Amino acid sequence: MTRLLLLLALCLCMFELSAQVRINEVCASNLSGLTDGDGDREDWFELYNSGPTAVNLSGWFLSDDPADPQKWVIPNGQTIAAGAYRTIFCSSKDKIDGTFLHTNFKITQTKSESVVLTMANGTTADTYTFGIPNQANHSYGRTPNGSPTWKIYTTPTPGANNNVGTSFAAMPRMYCQTWMLAFIREASR
Repeated sequence: MTRLLLLLALCLCMFELSAQVRINEVCASNLSGLTDGDGDREDWFELYNSGPTAVNLSGWFLSDDPADPQKWVIPNGQTIAAGAYRTIFCSSKDKIDGTFLHTNFKITQTKSESVVLTMANGTTADTYTFGIPNQANHSYGRTPNGSPTWKIYTTPTPGANNNVGTSFAAMPRMYCQTWMLAFIREASR
């Protein structure tokens, strides 16, 4: 009975850890915004820890492909404090440069690509898939932080609180369809 209770407590603890770390903001068109340690403007995403305790991210995984969720392993020694943010560059540089983490993949916003966060045990903690390509220097973010509601940010907020964004429904859309237009002239009488 004691072992069963310990196993149940461990499972609940693992669920709680995954539930508190979320993909919070994504920018796949960073042309004039945030720069990395090399001075490059790489696409990025932000993790947010909504929980009351720090989470050790060592051994967790990141990917741009849900079919390959363990594409890049978060190196040892990487944590995210309670209520904190962690910005990660999708540069394909595959390195740590001071506080800057660089994945071994890039993200693009035109291929319905995803950002996938997977725990060390293989459980998917969070996923975001682009439904609508983001415009240059815009991002998608949760409002408020960690919530299920995503909005568009015309001024991205990497490493900071997501302020009021624009809902997807309020954004103008371009529709790509073929239309046939015919002009009919009445015959003169």
